[in-house]
Amino acid sequence: LAPHCKNLSRMFLYLAGEGNPKDLRSTEITEKEFAQLWRELDMVDKALTKEHIHMCFVYAQCQEENDEDLTMCFREFVEAIVAVAMFRMSNPLMPPYVRLEVFLQRQFFVY
Repeated sequence: LAPHCKNLSRMFLYLAGEGNPKDLRSTEITEKEFAQLWRELDMVDKALTKEHIHMCFVYAQCQEENDEDLTMCFREFVEAIVAVAMFRMSNPLMPPYVRLEVFLQRQFFVY
C-alpha cells in the first residue's frame, strides 16, 4: 500500500473538498462523499452495490453504526478502500495483498 499512499491521500482530499490542508489527520469525509467516489469511478454494479459501499464505510469506522453523523478519517478511508478491493476482486485463490494491488493499479488509479 505504501507506493499508493500519496495518490490515496490526493483522492481523499479531493473527496473532502480540501485544496491542500496542512494536516491530513484533521480532514474527514462523509458517507455521501465516499459513495460519490464509487459513482464517479463507475464501479457501482453487481460486484459493488450501494449496500456494499455502505458496509465498507460503516465497518471502517471507530464509531457506532447508529451514529447519524458518521465521518471517515484518512486511515479509515484506506481501510474502506481495502474492503472495497476485496468485493471487486473476489477471487479467493488470489492472496488479499495481490487483489489489493491489482485493484489499485487496474481499477482505482486508471485516471
